[in-house]
Amino acid sequence: MVTCHTLERGGRILECPECGSRMVSYNPCNQRGCPSCGKKNQLIWQAQAQKRLLQTSHNHIVFSPPEEWITKWFEEPADSINELLAIVSKAMKEYIAHIGLAMGYVLVFQSHGKGLCYKPHVHCILTAGGIDERKKWKTHNTVMTNYLETLLDGTWKVHTELHKDTPNRIVGYLGKAVHGLPIDIEHDVQEDREKKTVTIVDNHCGEDRISTLPVLVFLERYLNHIPPSHVVTIRYYGLYSNRHADDLKEIRSQIPSVGKLEHVEGILAICKKCDKPMSICFEFEEKEGRAYLKTIGYMNSSPKHGEIIHAA
Repeated sequence: MVTCHTLERGGRILECPECGSRMVSYNPCNQRGCPSCGKKNQLIWQAQAQKRLLQTSHNHIVFSPPEEWITKWFEEPADSINELLAIVSKAMKEYIAHIGLAMGYVLVFQSHGKGLCYKPHVHCILTAGGIDERKKWKTHNTVMTNYLETLLDGTWKVHTELHKDTPNRIVGYLGKAVHGLPIDIEHDVQEDREKKTVTIVDNHCGEDRISTLPVLVFLERYLNHIPPSHVVTIRYYGLYSNRHADDLKEIRSQIPSVGKLEHVEGILAICKKCDKPMSICFEFEEKEGRAYLKTIGYMNSSPKHGEIIHAA
């Protein structure tokens, strides 16, 4: 992570096709939990999720397991994540079968609560409706939380909230945790070097929650919340699984889409002068990049990632 988005990793020079401004863009490390890579990965996932999910009402369901899961997750994170997702998936399949509609849902594992405390739980984005045997869409807004808790042996807590018209606000909330980055280092964290503390601003349900931790505690919790390598923390089921792609096309023609989609996957950077997408001028390894930067005046230091090196 230390060399992420630095000259040491090589990169590319981006150019604006409108005004000719040039920007340096260094290669990322793509490590889970990296604060530099995290924001872009969040935006990419959010755009992909918004494109995949139906732009209609969804229920946001939170499944909180018994407290003993905290110790189990801490000791065996990979196995615990897989097991928790499997338990919730099984309950959701039984619940949807009880309703009698084919519905779509997404499960997202999250390990933290307020102040980065250890609180493993599972979020579910569930369509507020589904298709019947004739493949006709029917609305079903209500979630029977008591029945879901019964399916989970009465030991889990289930909370639900209906998001009308679009799932985009749920997707935006969950985006921070999808790639193992529980907070936005640039905007959510303030360090007090004199007191050796870190203050975290965590937005939950539209309200800011403020927590202050000793620096070492903050670092320990931050690193522990990074999911193990190769563990998938987000999974798609029902209508949102790949085998129902044709059904989704049919459903989109039956329900009005009111959500606004954002497309960011193919955009490398936006020109700060004319607000247009920039394109690659040329790519470089560290040695080539250092030589090029010297020719334009960077003799003893290199520009920062995203810095404009030539303004039109």
